[in-house]
Amino acid sequence: MSLLYRILGFAAFLVILASTATFAFGLLVVGVVVLSGVGLYRYYRLKKNFKNGKIRSKSKGYSSGEIIDMPVEERNERKRV
Repeated sequence: MSLLYRILGFAAFLVILASTATFAFGLLVVGVVVLSGVGLYRYYRLKKNFKNGKIRSKSKGYSSGEIIDMPVEERNERKRV
């Protein structure tokens, strides 16, 4: 009878191990699918907005080509004693 319990215990352990591995793999697959979906959504949204002209330039420069001439500040830095 002891041998039967050992075999059943080992079989239960293998079932628990297999179900844990399957759950972890399924969770990994769901994460990959969700991240891929988000990436595709962002890609197509960016592509659609670019066609409609809603995307602004991310550069800090002036897109019109205008040159802004600002007067130079003169600083008088003398050491005071």
